[in-house]
Amino acid sequence: MSVPSLRQRYQRLFQFDLWSNRKLLNLVEKEGEFRDRTACLAFVSHIVNVQEIWYYDVLNRSEERLAMLWDEYPVDELRQRCTQWNRRWVDLIGDHEVDLETRLRWETFEGTPVSMTLTGVLNHLIVHGQHHRAQVGLFLKKSGVASPGFDYFSYTRKPDDPMMSPD
Repeated sequence: MSVPSLRQRYQRLFQFDLWSNRKLLNLVEKEGEFRDRTACLAFVSHIVNVQEIWYYDVLNRSEERLAMLWDEYPVDELRQRCTQWNRRWVDLIGDHEVDLETRLRWETFEGTPVSMTLTGVLNHLIVHGQHHRAQVGLFLKKSGVASPGFDYFSYTRKPDDPMMSPD
């Protein structure tokens, strides 16, 4: 068995991210109305908005930025946005002309100069998404909705995907 390349590992993490978001959106849609439904959708919207904002920042094309951090979307549009931005990230990661160790520089909202490698940004996006999905899991629990397994451990053991094996 061959060891996956760095690009393949990041593509897999972004596939996990999409799988997790879809799993949550399917649950929210199936459950209909419940106490914290709006908050759940707001957090998934935020995850996707951050992916969009970072994508344009990585390409140094922030003038094209469409989303704001906390814009919210209905389930159907959110599902499309999850797929759209995931596809863009997976394609960017797979582009062998893109150096994953490129150092990106920008200023924070407060004007402080910072820098991070593209792999650092990719790590941030995955961890950021999982952080907010954990918050969604708490909202689900407090609303009396059984939370699906949407962590990486569950993803690697999906019975419907024979290509997924433990790392």
